[in-house]
Amino acid sequence: MQHQLTAFFRRNVENYTEKKYVLAVSGGVDSMVLLNAMITLFGDDAKDRLVVAHVNYGLRAQAEDEEQLVHRFCKLHQISIETRHWHEVEGETTSEKSLRDFRYDFFREVTKKHEADYLVLAHHQDDQLETVLMKWSRGSTLEGLSGMKEKRYVKELNILRPFLSYEKKELYQEAKKYDVPYLEDESNESDDYTRNRYRHHVIPFLKEENPNVGSHFQKSAQMIADAVACLMPILEEKQEQLFQRGKKKVTFHREAFLKEPIEMQRLLLQQVLMQMDTTISVVQMEQILEKVGSDKAQLTLDLPNGWKFKKRYEECSFEKGRQKVVPNIEYVLEKPEDTLIRPNEDEQILLTTGKTASEFTIPVYPKDFPLTIRHAKPGDIIALDAGETKHQKLSRWFINSKIPLEERKEIWVLEDASKKIRAILGYRYAQPLFFEEETGKMILSYENKTRCTHVKK
Repeated sequence: MQHQLTAFFRRNVENYTEKKYVLAVSGGVDSMVLLNAMITLFGDDAKDRLVVAHVNYGLRAQAEDEEQLVHRFCKLHQISIETRHWHEVEGETTSEKSLRDFRYDFFREVTKKHEADYLVLAHHQDDQLETVLMKWSRGSTLEGLSGMKEKRYVKELNILRPFLSYEKKELYQEAKKYDVPYLEDESNESDDYTRNRYRHHVIPFLKEENPNVGSHFQKSAQMIADAVACLMPILEEKQEQLFQRGKKKVTFHREAFLKEPIEMQRLLLQQVLMQMDTTISVVQMEQILEKVGSDKAQLTLDLPNGWKFKKRYEECSFEKGRQKVVPNIEYVLEKPEDTLIRPNEDEQILLTTGKTASEFTIPVYPKDFPLTIRHAKPGDIIALDAGETKHQKLSRWFINSKIPLEERKEIWVLEDASKKIRAILGYRYAQPLFFEEETGKMILSYENKTRCTHVKK
């Protein structure tokens, strides 16, 4: 094993003897064998090159024994150790995700504190087999089917997994050969956990059919990983052409996206979603593709991790965050005198007696007061002709003008004293206006810094 471990580090880490490593050690056979092997690999330099990170979740009676075992072993070999207790965090649930997030946040903290270059994990071939099988059964992306990688960068962590080519039984043999102490996790015997059910029932059956199934799966996973690596330059180029990224939003134009072959569409979406830290199932992928190609103008689909897919006419997007709530606010102009209204820092509504430079203006007269500026309500209509014989509901006008749902909620309308809608501010005004009338005429202008305003008659 030592020769293979040396070959692994030479292959994956340039000048590996000069780097510093954080080892995740639980006290089980996998991580204890890893720690012992790394100490042997670095010899007298081990105390300067290695740091152990141990998490005590406090969820099992054996947890304290595991912590003491790891501490004793580190003390014997003069290896620095950092320990974190789950019960130190109040109000947290013990879901699989919360435990994983807690663990990796701790690993990042230790890596930064000790200025380490790599985090080393003891995942082995059986772990890889279980992982790939679970992803196959649940439905996964191409990246997911490639399994765990020997070397990977994830969220500020350079991760190494030197044991992926070893079976679990080989690690037991190694522990026995070098008298490495370890404790068995009793929770590994319970079928309450999905991974354990694969470990106890599926994996033994596959190994009975073919004793080399673990290595075959590892090779297949590596082939998929190689294919993904070859595809990446193509995907990155296409991504640059088709997608626009913001802090909490990724957008793409529907027509340009649909020109790509369906296979490329899937791969592009998988890559974008991975970068958003969101993994979706095959079913969800097909739902997104169906909505992109749908004739319906506006569609929404909820995705994991708080993301949503939205189709708004020809623009499609992935967005994160709570839906914006627009307060029910009205501004009433009682008298025809100079007035300035600022609904927010980007919008301005100004009433003056002269001309303004605004892109959207509408004349108003003393008989129109009081004027009310508010958001559209169900049932609102606007006149389309000077004789007021043709009207249209604002909801239909929004649809015909292809105004996205979110934008409709924020649009202001101008209502006169007779409760008629005189204008959709920023977009159009009603037809029955008498521009030749000059007496007492004022100008109401609307400006929005974030949206290009225009007048539609």
